[in-house]
Amino acid sequence: MQWLTVTMSVIGLASVLTLRPLYGLIGFLAIHLFYPEYLRVSVGTIDISAGRLVITALLLKCLADPMLMRRFRWKLPDTCVALYLAISTVALMFTMPFEAVLENRSGIMMDTLFVYVAIRMIVVSRNDLVTIVKAIGVMLLPLAVLGVYESLTGFTPFAGLHRYCPWAPTALSSLERSGVSRAMGPLSQPIMFGMSFATLLPLVWLLRRET
Repeated sequence: MQWLTVTMSVIGLASVLTLRPLYGLIGFLAIHLFYPEYLRVSVGTIDISAGRLVITALLLKCLADPMLMRRFRWKLPDTCVALYLAISTVALMFTMPFEAVLENRSGIMMDTLFVYVAIRMIVVSRNDLVTIVKAIGVMLLPLAVLGVYESLTGFTPFAGLHRYCPWAPTALSSLERSGVSRAMGPLSQPIMFGMSFATLLPLVWLLRRET
């Protein structure tokens, strides 16, 4: 299944390289929401997802853009993120071998810091935010329909793909609670799938009247 991850990565990279950074970010979000993150390309002991490759390319494009660099201003949230990463990294170094810390932090950097910095550099106005939110709202619609379908039928279309997960190659099965199946969508855990809506829908609702 690695060929599919490579294909998705190439599509994402093409969108990043050919489109404006704002629309490249939307392309990354589409991959992040629709393509299972546990499908990866293994390089030695490192498992690289399509999203990690795309966000790395997007961040490099941002850093190479003089206009984006000039308008970036360091703010309090940036300090909080930097402190969190520094403190958590130092704490890990007391409990894990250096090689394990390096591997762990590399993944965290691509999954969180790269995404944070790219968004901070790209989304700098209300119009940018509204464009992103509109795109997220459109992308959440088919995911919501899929979630309702999974909950009512117990059929999870993406569950079988989990057997290609490098670290836990086991096909998932539907989980039931109070007579209703717990939807997983493209993710591997119902809570993570639910959090996609819990964190994003309030923002969509807040800006629902924006044109």
